[in-house]
Amino acid sequence: MKSTGYRFLAFLLAVFALLAFAACGKTTTEAVTTTGRPSLVGEYEIDITNLGMPLVVYLRISEDDTFQLSPDRTFTVDKGHGTIGSMGDTYMFLYSDSTTETPKTSTFHLDGRNLLFATALPYGSSNLHYEVVDEENPEIVYHLYAMIIMYESQLGVYAGSHTVEAMGGSVEYDYTLSLKSGCQYAFQSTFETGGEEYVYDESGVFAVDGSTLSLTPEEGETVTGTINQDGSLDVAIKPSEMAARESRHLRVATTNAYAGTYLGMTAEGSLGVVVALDRFGGYQVSVGEPEGTPWTETGTFAVSGTAITLQPSEGASRTGTLSGYVLTVEWPDAADGSGSASVKGYHDYVNGIFTGTTTVEEVDYEGVVVLAADGTYTVAITPAAGGDAVLEQSGTFTVGGFPLSVNLKFGAVTTKCVISSSGLNVNFVVGEVTYGFILKK
Repeated sequence: MKSTGYRFLAFLLAVFALLAFAACGKTTTEAVTTTGRPSLVGEYEIDITNLGMPLVVYLRISEDDTFQLSPDRTFTVDKGHGTIGSMGDTYMFLYSDSTTETPKTSTFHLDGRNLLFATALPYGSSNLHYEVVDEENPEIVYHLYAMIIMYESQLGVYAGSHTVEAMGGSVEYDYTLSLKSGCQYAFQSTFETGGEEYVYDESGVFAVDGSTLSLTPEEGETVTGTINQDGSLDVAIKPSEMAARESRHLRVATTNAYAGTYLGMTAEGSLGVVVALDRFGGYQVSVGEPEGTPWTETGTFAVSGTAITLQPSEGASRTGTLSGYVLTVEWPDAADGSGSASVKGYHDYVNGIFTGTTTVEEVDYEGVVVLAADGTYTVAITPAAGGDAVLEQSGTFTVGGFPLSVNLKFGAVTTKCVISSSGLNVNFVVGEVTYGFILKK
């Protein structure tokens, strides 16, 4: 065992010192640590959405300097495990199946309590990229991070709003504060003034000490607030670039994951159906013509899995499904509230006009995809400088699959538009030419 451990240490040092793999023998499960280094112990979230796939995987580091990767936090599925070594401020995962002939490692550094990878991360049979350049903006580079999961009881989305009088009118601010893995927060405020809609963003790090919440913006000084017994927050926020930072009350956004406007059409009469689900479990729905008097209903809703139950303020409850940004519920199919029809409503994420540009053989092209409330679509790809379209087609679409996609059906061919935080990622194949787009609304 002493000889084997020595070979492991020599192997590890050679990797760090020479960035080569020259040690003898196979690795063992023994851990090499550096006395007095920061603790890595904990569970981490690794989001690779911007690095090639809309997927989140998990990492666990134990007190004995061993690690394991898994697709979920039960860690029953092993996607890679081994030991951790370090030299100075450089750390390395050394996988249990690594050998001198086929080395399997990943190097990283500490960024606060998070891990910033400097090489690819082996995960099962794949290698997760440690950095990717944004296709639309080469100045943006996405990096592979393992975000530590701390303060779990406070993680989530909080929301609030307030109205102020300004410039002879009123301005309503609607905002969310997301406390996320990695001790990071993201604040976003939306408001309208002068007929224009504005968005203000702020991000930084947070900490929790008992009932005290601290926010440290990327630019600015730390502010503190209170975590109330009901889970709500009272904390100073800045709702716009010009506004002063003042304490506001934010409630836990229990249904934030489902919030939004869902647009659909009734099968009979083709009336528009607009369903608004809010962040606190409330809903409003209207059925009718845009210029007519619609049938309306308000109430509360709850979601369990893909099942949604809507309880109106008066009358019996309704049930339906909510899956992949598609809400399916039976509503009246007439503006007077009569009849009944199952209606698919499409979330704003998968409804409306999406555009993007791409370059193929040094020629710029513009792509436009229109997703309509009746489940139909149109696609057009045209040269940016003008000229005939290289693709024009229409058909019906569905939402589903893995990764979650808008699936454009055209005859026997289905084109997948992968839904991600950057937009709809899609490749249209015309003849032998591929036109790749990131389409944004």
